[in-house]
Amino acid sequence: MSSPWSRWFEALPPFEGLLAAGLRLPDQTTLSKGWAEGFADAALANAWRCVDDTFRVMRLHRFPTRQLRWFYERAVLTAVRREDGCLFLVLTQPELSQDVDAVLRSWLDAFEVGSNPGKGQGKPSTGPTAGTPSTEVKTDTRIV
Repeated sequence: MSSPWSRWFEALPPFEGLLAAGLRLPDQTTLSKGWAEGFADAALANAWRCVDDTFRVMRLHRFPTRQLRWFYERAVLTAVRREDGCLFLVLTQPELSQDVDAVLRSWLDAFEVGSNPGKGQGKPSTGPTAGTPSTEVKTDTRIV
Protein backbone atom coordinates (compact mmCIF):
# COMPACT_ATOMS: atom_id res chain seq x y z
CA MET A 1 0.00 0.00 0.00
CA SER A 2 1.48 3.32 -0.99
CA SER A 3 -1.17 5.97 -0.40
CA PRO A 4 0.00 9.26 1.14
CA TRP A 5 -1.87 8.46 4.36
CA SER A 6 -0.33 5.00 4.67
CA ARG A 7 3.17 6.47 4.21
CA TRP A 8 2.35 9.13 6.85
CA PHE A 9 1.15 6.42 9.24
CA GLU A 10 4.15 4.14 8.70
CA ALA A 11 6.55 7.03 9.38
CA LEU A 12 5.07 7.87 12.81
CA PRO A 13 7.61 7.02 15.52
CA PRO A 14 6.49 5.36 18.76
CA PHE A 15 6.50 7.36 22.00
CA GLU A 16 6.44 6.51 25.68
CA GLY A 17 3.00 5.20 26.61
CA LEU A 18 1.90 4.33 23.07
CA LEU A 19 0.36 0.85 22.98
CA ALA A 20 -1.03 0.67 19.43
CA ALA A 21 -2.19 2.82 16.53
CA GLY A 22 -4.34 2.33 13.50
CA LEU A 23 -5.34 3.94 10.26
CA ARG A 24 -8.57 3.09 8.45
CA LEU A 25 -8.99 4.49 4.96
CA PRO A 26 -12.32 5.29 3.26
CA ASP A 27 -12.05 2.07 1.20
CA GLN A 28 -11.93 0.20 4.57
CA THR A 29 -8.26 -0.71 4.18
CA THR A 30 -6.84 -0.92 7.68
CA LEU A 31 -3.27 -0.55 8.95
CA SER A 32 -2.26 -1.34 12.52
CA LYS A 33 0.87 -1.08 14.60
CA GLY A 34 1.26 -2.50 18.07
CA TRP A 35 4.08 -1.69 20.45
CA ALA A 36 2.83 -3.61 23.48
CA GLU A 37 2.43 -7.35 23.86
CA GLY A 38 -1.04 -8.80 23.55
CA PHE A 39 -2.34 -6.73 20.64
CA ALA A 40 -2.90 -9.05 17.69
CA ASP A 41 -3.31 -7.38 14.29
CA ALA A 42 -6.68 -9.06 13.73
CA ALA A 43 -7.99 -7.84 17.10
CA LEU A 44 -6.79 -4.30 16.43
CA ALA A 45 -8.34 -4.29 12.93
CA ASN A 46 -11.65 -5.43 14.43
CA ALA A 47 -11.49 -2.70 17.10
CA TRP A 48 -10.75 -0.06 14.45
CA ARG A 49 -13.74 -1.28 12.39
CA CYS A 50 -16.01 -1.03 15.45
CA VAL A 51 -14.85 2.54 16.12
CA ASP A 52 -15.50 3.42 12.47
CA ASP A 53 -19.00 1.97 12.84
CA THR A 54 -19.54 4.13 15.94
CA PHE A 55 -18.63 7.27 13.98
CA ARG A 56 -21.10 6.26 11.26
CA VAL A 57 -23.91 5.70 13.77
CA MET A 58 -23.19 9.03 15.47
CA ARG A 59 -23.36 10.79 12.11
CA LEU A 60 -26.56 8.93 11.18
CA HIS A 61 -28.16 10.30 14.35
CA ARG A 62 -26.87 13.79 13.57
CA PHE A 63 -24.26 13.98 16.33
CA PRO A 64 -21.48 16.19 14.90
CA THR A 65 -18.57 13.96 15.86
CA ARG A 66 -14.96 14.33 14.74
CA GLN A 67 -13.22 12.81 17.74
CA LEU A 68 -14.09 10.09 20.24
CA ARG A 69 -12.21 8.99 23.32
CA TRP A 70 -12.81 5.97 25.53
CA PHE A 71 -11.17 5.66 28.95
CA TYR A 72 -10.48 2.18 30.28
CA GLU A 73 -8.75 0.96 33.41
CA ARG A 74 -5.39 0.45 31.68
CA ALA A 75 -5.76 2.23 28.35
CA VAL A 76 -7.24 5.22 26.52
CA LEU A 77 -8.49 4.90 22.95
CA THR A 78 -8.61 8.14 20.96
CA ALA A 79 -10.00 8.29 17.44
CA VAL A 80 -10.21 11.12 14.91
CA ARG A 81 -12.26 10.85 11.73
CA ARG A 82 -11.76 13.24 8.83
CA GLU A 83 -14.57 14.41 6.54
CA ASP A 84 -13.12 12.24 3.76
CA GLY A 85 -13.65 9.10 5.88
CA CYS A 86 -10.04 8.51 6.97
CA LEU A 87 -9.83 7.37 10.59
CA PHE A 88 -6.76 7.61 12.85
CA LEU A 89 -6.79 5.71 16.14
CA VAL A 90 -4.34 5.71 19.02
CA LEU A 91 -4.33 3.43 22.06
CA THR A 92 -2.21 4.76 24.93
CA GLN A 93 -1.57 4.17 28.58
CA PRO A 94 -3.97 6.22 30.74
CA GLU A 95 -1.31 8.46 32.27
CA LEU A 96 0.90 10.38 29.83
CA SER A 97 3.41 13.09 30.64
CA GLN A 98 2.60 16.61 29.40
CA ASP A 99 5.32 16.34 26.73
CA VAL A 100 4.05 13.00 25.45
CA ASP A 101 0.46 14.22 25.51
CA ALA A 102 1.54 17.23 23.43
CA VAL A 103 3.09 14.89 20.82
CA LEU A 104 -0.11 12.86 20.68
CA ARG A 105 -2.25 15.99 20.34
CA SER A 106 -0.01 17.25 17.50
CA TRP A 107 -0.51 13.95 15.63
CA LEU A 108 -4.28 14.08 16.05
CA ASP A 109 -4.51 17.74 15.04
CA ALA A 110 -2.22 17.24 12.05
CA PHE A 111 -4.21 14.24 10.86
CA GLU A 112 -7.48 16.11 11.20
CA VAL A 113 -6.37 18.98 8.96
CA GLY A 114 -4.16 16.92 6.64
CA SER A 115 -0.84 18.54 7.51
CA ASN A 116 2.66 17.34 8.32
CA PRO A 117 2.87 16.16 11.96
CA GLY A 118 6.64 15.92 12.16
CA LYS A 119 9.96 16.34 10.41
CA GLY A 120 10.76 14.02 7.56
CA GLN A 121 7.19 12.91 6.99
CA GLY A 122 5.46 13.70 3.74
CA LYS A 123 2.23 15.61 3.70
CA PRO A 124 -0.68 13.56 2.36
CA SER A 125 -1.90 14.76 -1.01
CA THR A 126 -5.45 15.39 0.19
CA GLY A 127 -5.47 18.94 1.45
CA PRO A 128 -6.93 20.30 4.65
CA THR A 129 -10.62 19.94 5.23
CA ALA A 130 -12.46 23.18 4.59
CA GLY A 131 -14.47 24.79 7.34
CA THR A 132 -14.22 24.73 11.08
CA PRO A 133 -14.26 21.53 13.12
CA SER A 134 -17.58 20.28 14.39
CA THR A 135 -18.38 20.09 18.06
CA GLU A 136 -16.35 17.38 19.70
CA VAL A 137 -18.22 14.55 21.41
CA LYS A 138 -16.26 12.57 23.99
CA THR A 139 -17.38 9.24 25.38
CA ASP A 140 -15.95 8.29 28.76
CA THR A 141 -16.08 4.64 29.76
CA ARG A 142 -14.63 4.13 33.20
CA ILE A 143 -14.42 0.88 35.12
CA VAL A 144 -15.16 1.39 38.80
